[in-house]
Amino acid sequence: RGSGTLLVVEDDKAVRQLMLTSLGEQGYRTIAASHGGEALVRFAEAGGAVDLVVTDVVMPEMGGPELVSRLHETHPGLKVLFISGYAEDRIVHHGVVEPGHELLPKPFLPGQLLARVQALLAQN
Repeated sequence: RGSGTLLVVEDDKAVRQLMLTSLGEQGYRTIAASHGGEALVRFAEAGGAVDLVVTDVVMPEMGGPELVSRLHETHPGLKVLFISGYAEDRIVHHGVVEPGHELLPKPFLPGQLLARVQALLAQN
């Protein structure tokens, strides 16, 4: 079972709900947002008490990389897991997500998401 607060940012309602359900069933507290702008509001409402941000890379209004950049301005140690349906080499090599950031390609199984979240939260 997991513990911690996760900000889940995904514009596809079905994918977002699957992630929220999977993570919630394992004991994580989840906060949902459908795009980066909403995520900034939810993060502020939580008082910054978020252990991990799980965010899609490409979303309307504000994508994951811009969201993370803005969150890191005030919370530089915040852990992040990017998710994307685009090919990993396209995302990383074209500068959309910086090398060294965690990226989980879509589609993924709930168990794969949980394993990555657990691994990231276990890192110091």
